[in-house]
Amino acid sequence: MTIEHTLHQFRAAGRVEVDFSTAYARRELILGGAVTLLMLILTIATIPGSLADLADAELSAGRRALAAAVILLFLVAVLIMVPLVVLAVRRLIGASPGLVLTTDGVRVARQAGPLRPAVSWSTIRDIEIQRSSRGQLMVALVGEAKTTSVPIGLAHDAQELHDLLESARLISTGPRRP
Repeated sequence: MTIEHTLHQFRAAGRVEVDFSTAYARRELILGGAVTLLMLILTIATIPGSLADLADAELSAGRRALAAAVILLFLVAVLIMVPLVVLAVRRLIGASPGLVLTTDGVRVARQAGPLRPAVSWSTIRDIEIQRSSRGQLMVALVGEAKTTSVPIGLAHDAQELHDLLESARLISTGPRRP
């Protein structure tokens, strides 16, 4: 969808969602799936030995506690990865947008989580294009108290997102006075 189509949808409905790019979501899914599979294999390989150590009455309490800690560590790692893979699938199918614009404000997604609370248009002083620590261009919503970063990997590049946000703010609040 082009910026013009997105703005037209925003004008008509007062709300628009910007999804993550398919390439970004696919890469996120592949990496998350690979890490989850690796953690699952390591968990399956480690737990039987750790359970045997846990049940062995001849081992010291410290060794049995270590076995319990290993089991818990791997299970927690797998439990953390599963929601991240589900989120990656949702982003791939377009069910978890990276940016939601409404006439009231903006909601942006966390890199590994759901949307942040809305940032009101009236609290946004400026919309800037900045360079991330990895050297990628990104858009930042500069407010009175804090700056909110728009996630990298959306369906539009940084300049298009900047223009989209500026236009949406103008549509929602009217012209800015200096």
